Amino acid sequence: MGVVTKCDLISVVIEIAECSNCAVKNAVRKAWCRPRPLLRILLTVALAIFSFALQARAQALGTSVYMYEDTRRLVSLVSDAATLMARKGEAAFAQFRVPNSHWMYGDCYVFIYTVDGTCVFQPEEPTLVGKNLIEMRDIAGRPIVRGITDVARRPEPDASGWVFYLWEDLPRLSPSWKATYIRKVVTPDHKVYALGAGLYHPKTERVFVKDNVDKAVQLLSQVGQAGMERLHDPSFTVLDSYIFVMDAHGRFLLDPVFPTLEPRDKWAFTDAVGVPVIQKVLQRLSGQEDVWMTYLEAEPGGRTPSRKAIYVRKIRLGGETLYVGSDFFLPAPVWMKVENESRCHRDPPT
Repeated sequence: MGVVTKCDLISVVIEIAECSNCAVKNAVRKAWCRPRPLLRILLTVALAIFSFALQARAQALGTSVYMYEDTRRLVSLVSDAATLMARKGEAAFAQFRVPNSHWMYGDCYVFIYTVDGTCVFQPEEPTLVGKNLIEMRDIAGRPIVRGITDVARRPEPDASGWVFYLWEDLPRLSPSWKATYIRKVVTPDHKVYALGAGLYHPKTERVFVKDNVDKAVQLLSQVGQAGMERLHDPSFTVLDSYIFVMDAHGRFLLDPVFPTLEPRDKWAFTDAVGVPVIQKVLQRLSGQEDVWMTYLEAEPGGRTPSRKAIYVRKIRLGGETLYVGSDFFLPAPVWMKVENESRCHRDPPT
């Protein structure tokens, strides 16, 4: 294995670990690339311990299903806030509004709604407090607050879920994607709230895509072919990832990206290095119910191939086997990108 491959390998491992300290990432990469076998061995052991500690911490916090530290940090914030409010009720609001605290830093803050959609806590936009916002929608028509309060209406006492929408990001001219994690909270006086926090410019988690495909499969299983048209709804678009439905011949019967071309024949589609993606997906699905696959494709407007992941599930519909899936671009490895951390990705105050 050559030096370049080793450098790439260590960068991949660090990317998975999502170490937020750029200086640490650079120091580790440089140390690995130096021709010192003992240093490499010590570095490998240290990195293994570090990765194990991160994984143990994620499992303890219930965040191990997420790949990225930004996501895990947001989930932990909301979980901590929900636990505090479940114990103290609305008295917790005073702690949630303290600037540069565990609850409010950068662009991250806690917001709270009642089940009927009335905002009861919003430290960034206090003028919204007391207003019923159940009909609020984003630029594409997604019902933002209804999606948030849907989590609180679920029967589980600690129900949770994600809501994705395009939101006004003041430094930019156009809305940006925001991923919001929601927890249902039942206070000591038995009031029910939806508590959440959001992340601008989130990374696409595999679990986001899988959950969206599962939701589409559930809809089709319940209503049959009538559900195909409903999959064009913006609520089935998660961070620029769309739901598609194809048949056993690789024809896209549902393709929200190119709806006027349905059905679109993608059987012969190959990636940047000639891999027949659709054929391989269908081949693997001949012996299993779902499949993940990674391939290379240039992003829109780009020339350099990027890694893309695709997730597909089988479903029997009207006596025919169909395949429901979605794909998304994976973040570039650290050595291929310039650091451009979102304001909301900063570490919380200690």
